[in-house]
Amino acid sequence: MTSSVDSIRKWKQPNIYDRLRGAVSVPITLQRPSIHLYESPYPLCTTPLSAFANRLYQDIFLKYHLQKGRDVQFIPQWQQYSSDIENEISQQLGRTNSNNNRLASEYQKVRPKIIRELVSVRQEELKNLGIFADWEQGEAVTNQRDHAKIITNFGRLVKADYVSQSRSLICWCCGCSTVRKENEQVVNENESISGHVCFPIHQGLEQFGVKVDLAVWVSELWQLVGCVAICVDPTEQYFSVQHSDRCLIIPQSLLNLDMFSIVPNGELLPVSVDEILASTCIHPISETNVEITESTKKQPDRISILVPGHVKIDYQLAQEKGLPVLCVLQEDGRLANSTSQINQLSIRAANTAILDNLNRQSANLNLKPNLVEKKHCQFCDQPTVYRPIKEWVWDWSEKDNNEQTLAKLSPVQWEKASEPSGLSPLPISNRHYGCIPIPIFRCRKCGQDICDTDALKLVRDLISRRGTDVWFSLGTEEMIPGNMSCPTCQNSIFKKEFNFFDGQFANLSLQQTRLQNLDKEKKIQLVYFYEKIRENNYNGLSKNQLFFQQLFKTGLATHKRSPLAEVLLLGQQCKSIALDFCPKLLLSQYSPDIVRLALLILLTSQDRMDLALKQAQADYHIVSKWLSAILSCQNSKALQKKNGPLLTVIDSAYEANDFSSVLRHIRHLANSSQKRFGPALVVSILQRIAPLMPFLAEQVYSDFKASTNNHTTLIADSIFLTHWFDVNENENSK
Repeated sequence: MTSSVDSIRKWKQPNIYDRLRGAVSVPITLQRPSIHLYESPYPLCTTPLSAFANRLYQDIFLKYHLQKGRDVQFIPQWQQYSSDIENEISQQLGRTNSNNNRLASEYQKVRPKIIRELVSVRQEELKNLGIFADWEQGEAVTNQRDHAKIITNFGRLVKADYVSQSRSLICWCCGCSTVRKENEQVVNENESISGHVCFPIHQGLEQFGVKVDLAVWVSELWQLVGCVAICVDPTEQYFSVQHSDRCLIIPQSLLNLDMFSIVPNGELLPVSVDEILASTCIHPISETNVEITESTKKQPDRISILVPGHVKIDYQLAQEKGLPVLCVLQEDGRLANSTSQINQLSIRAANTAILDNLNRQSANLNLKPNLVEKKHCQFCDQPTVYRPIKEWVWDWSEKDNNEQTLAKLSPVQWEKASEPSGLSPLPISNRHYGCIPIPIFRCRKCGQDICDTDALKLVRDLISRRGTDVWFSLGTEEMIPGNMSCPTCQNSIFKKEFNFFDGQFANLSLQQTRLQNLDKEKKIQLVYFYEKIRENNYNGLSKNQLFFQQLFKTGLATHKRSPLAEVLLLGQQCKSIALDFCPKLLLSQYSPDIVRLALLILLTSQDRMDLALKQAQADYHIVSKWLSAILSCQNSKALQKKNGPLLTVIDSAYEANDFSSVLRHIRHLANSSQKRFGPALVVSILQRIAPLMPFLAEQVYSDFKASTNNHTTLIADSIFLTHWFDVNENENSK
């Protein structure tokens, strides 16, 4: 048999997929709907194994139905707005921490080239796996008209009052000056200065002396300047102890420290929690009064600073208690504080300055540097921090798109998941330069952010004609309506807010637009791979499931209807897919047919990739050995009727999208003793093997053509271009 490399080369030359669609599109669409395979956009910088598995499932569906004479279109969908692409652009520009309009404009100019390069690499991987697709349309990069449509969808959400502004504590990379999501971070060790600091008591606890301090735990020294309160645990026991020339109030847990272990028990005086809460501290750096509050959510064995501007649990406590959220860290990682010693210093330099200040006041009890695990940006390897950031979000649960509405309009019964990610508000704004700027203006007088529908329409029209660069090149007064004024203070002078659409929202809005455009064609049947959650395993929605639900809800919010009402759902109960196997590495070690079988086995009946590969190799060996035996008997005209029912069973499994059963039936057929078939039946068997193992089927068909004299049956260039033989036709040809 010829090699699979020859088969890949052969497929690329005649463009079999386009020829198949061209042969069936004209007559069939008059009787049957044209099938459109649709998918959630996949990353461009790396291909997850799950993407190969899901696309393989779609490809088997596509190949079978195309052979049967049904038009099936598949255009690969890619995430055109993601932090990975932004990082690629940053590397080419050689700049990551500049925050100005010029850099953002450069991002927009470089983005199309980067995307085309990445798409080319990803599509080549799919071709090597034997995937059929409309590669030309799959290379399309969003243009200024697409950008305008995304703004249009955003404008519809604004007009329908779905959009609101919220302040959230979000992970921020100071090196890249942008938001970082969980999947964009890695955990590495980093130095941190932590320990106990003395907070002088300003009022209260007079019975313990003139100079009384609280021993307060600080986990990150620079965060000391962001402290808005002191947090104590009401269930903990506290004592006063003499230390040097002062009286310290400490929790019981600190008595184990060396500096307090020699204190006689008789010198320990209990201090009630109520007495501590009734006191007021003085901040050792800013010298301002600090409130003392209670909570059991902080570390129970410590008196701790409350830093809601940079600690997640503190942010939640501040929301509950109505405390201010103080952000002391600028976007570039420098501290912004009124205290002159640390103003505009980096975290490292600020730590040194704060430590010197505390030492001068003898307020440093036991601060010391430690190596701790911290989250780092995977792109610049800088530690990420939490910062309070204003963002625009939309929440469908606040309007009429409740669960009852979804149940009535949805083409699929919504799965229940333990994690609320599928129902949480969707962020609209972000700081990623590689996305489309949001037409948001800020009042120069009162600071109110304005999202006016008339201004949105004006900016949308400008971007549609001149591209996104117009947002950076034009002045604010050229981009707002003449009668626009601030609803809070009636001021009419604004500035452009430096915000961009969140990549997830932009991708979702773009897919929504493309689906709505399909409605202009007649008899379109959408097919989507939707994994059902395994029974009693509600660990949250998969990315495909979440995308499906968000796409549906976006359609209801922007167009008042679902774009997926006629969807046919593919997919089975999805097992966990191991991430230890790189798709590129798999294709370098195994033939593409074996990888295809392994992915199918992994998707339907196996949890481990190594076991799936082992089973795939065994199945491939059985089928290829059987087909080789058939070739050695190619002159026989024998045909047994017992094969007809088995081919019918295979067809039924294909029609039911039960591709795991298809593999099982083919394995059963190969294990039979039958090896003598007429040409028509040989071709019909290869046709049914081809969607699963296209390279092997193509090899056998090519060799079979070269070794037989039956030119009436074997005239096509490819097994996929042969006339489909039904079981009845095979029996009539005996």
